[in-house]
Amino acid sequence: MLFALLVLSTSLCVNAQSPLGLWKVMNEENNQVNYKVEIFNSSDTLYGKVIELVYLPNDAVCTNCEGKNKGKAILNMIILSGLTKENDHWRNGSMTDIDNGVFYGECSIWFEGDDYSTLYLRARHWTTLAKKYKWIRD
Repeated sequence: MLFALLVLSTSLCVNAQSPLGLWKVMNEENNQVNYKVEIFNSSDTLYGKVIELVYLPNDAVCTNCEGKNKGKAILNMIILSGLTKENDHWRNGSMTDIDNGVFYGECSIWFEGDDYSTLYLRARHWTTLAKKYKWIRD
């Protein structure tokens, strides 16, 4: 029994240090939840999919999005893709910001210190415009 508890607690600790799971994307102006994203792993690459819209109707489309996501449904949209692990970061991904429609061709995510409840994202546009985001574990 003690062994089973030890294995379970180790498993929970490892999972807590992973970005996999559900994340709340906050509105920077009012600190309210805009939507929720599920980060998942496919072939050692991380992706993020919008799974819940808080202020928008479930049939909302991304009218401001650039490229292939323009006019597509926001719910179930893959907004993070191609992230691969490198040391304590996940890099080489891309991101679509559904709030403003900007596609960032370069994206990385990481935790700071021992705080695994907050995920930091840095996204860079080809124009060198960069933005830092903070997501909260759900």
